[in-house]
Amino acid sequence: MTTMLCPTRGGKESQPNQDFAIQYAKQHDADLLFLYVSDLRLISRAGPPIVVDIEEELSEVGDFMLTMAQERAEKAGVIAGTAVRSGVFSDVLREIIRENKIHTVILGESHEKTGVATSEYLQHLSEDLGRELNVEFIVVRQGELVFRSKGEE
Repeated sequence: MTTMLCPTRGGKESQPNQDFAIQYAKQHDADLLFLYVSDLRLISRAGPPIVVDIEEELSEVGDFMLTMAQERAEKAGVIAGTAVRSGVFSDVLREIIRENKIHTVILGESHEKTGVATSEYLQHLSEDLGRELNVEFIVVRQGELVFRSKGEE
């Protein structure tokens, strides 16, 4: 069975992109893995006890958000799993793709001005990791296809 990956921040703004991933997985008779990544580099100066507490809290929030997405996928007839990780997003993404033999990654573009998942960043990430790992990347914004790249070396 083919497995697709949908990294997500969770929350209401992410739902249209998650729904796109659910429907895409259903159309392709694929399993779906939702991924939540927390990157604590910005707060690492606060000191180890605080960072550990924040990391645990973020993991719990991520797990809750992913469980909601997983339930929606299963209601739609898609087998879905979840993974919560901490680290640099691109590094975690690479690890998860390899560990789970992912064929397609569906990334959601930020639609807020403050979001870090800009079109430029996601296109660069998609092209680089797509070529390196020979994986298809699909980028969506508010549930609509923005671009697709098939990673071929």
